[in-house]
Amino acid sequence: RSYIKLETDYRFVHKYKKSEIASRFYAGAALPKAGESTPIVKQFFLGGPNSMRAWSMRQIGLGSSRTSDTSSSGYTDRYGDFAMEGNLEYRFNIWDFGFLKVGSAFYTDIGNLWSLRKDSANPNAEFSLPRLGKDLAIGVGTGLRLDFAYLVLRLDFAYKVKDPARQSNNGWMSIKDFKWTDIRPRPVGIGLPVTEVQNFAFQFGIGLPF
Repeated sequence: RSYIKLETDYRFVHKYKKSEIASRFYAGAALPKAGESTPIVKQFFLGGPNSMRAWSMRQIGLGSSRTSDTSSSGYTDRYGDFAMEGNLEYRFNIWDFGFLKVGSAFYTDIGNLWSLRKDSANPNAEFSLPRLGKDLAIGVGTGLRLDFAYLVLRLDFAYKVKDPARQSNNGWMSIKDFKWTDIRPRPVGIGLPVTEVQNFAFQFGIGLPF
């Protein structure tokens, strides 16, 4: 198969005495030759400890499609031709004890994953500039970091502030009607009538996310 793969990754860190602000912008596109498709191992995925942390690995996207969330096959991994993500993180120390530094962070992750081709079997999965605002996912969170100088262990918790696949409130969370899980109706005739999706995720990582 013939394809072109393009990626850009910009990172910036501003350090203070006991804290720092870190940011990242990432974008990638896989462009297959006309009439062909990009191999799945060369496509993009988001979510997990170093990406959109309110979503588990390969569990975000595509676009505002609900097809994967409501599938009865049990296979929910998502891969796409185009990925875009921005991250902003405020990191700070809590406690120093010799070889161990205990720190934390507040952060937000914004982005999503798309297909570059329209698929009638997966509506709203393709990238569309007019729908970009609706398709962007937003997660916010905090975490604990144990810095052993030679190794950083990290536990993060994040919540989906805006989930494009959420049917209510234009995808935004509701403070008045706060929920830890979200119900997604399935098409008639596909197994159970609804599926339940978590609105949060815990992530364990080694090293800083970016």
